[in-house]
Amino acid sequence: MLEVKTPLFLRPYVISSLAGIREKWKIAAEGKSLVETKGSIGLFLYDLITAIGLTLEEKDQVLGAKLLGDVQNTLGISGLM
Repeated sequence: MLEVKTPLFLRPYVISSLAGIREKWKIAAEGKSLVETKGSIGLFLYDLITAIGLTLEEKDQVLGAKLLGDVQNTLGISGLM
């Protein structure tokens, strides 16, 4: 498992971002356990990289052009986000 050490000054931002993603997925799960909920890894990764504020170019580097395009099509958003 990859472990990344987050600098202390960024930890509150990272914690807030991750908690926001959890809340978003909790709403989508409609009260079901998130452990038992099946979801899209692509959408989860997109939520994660969006929450930490990556630019479109950085999102493309992380996800690759195909997955980024697939996620944007699924969400109905343009490539300008």
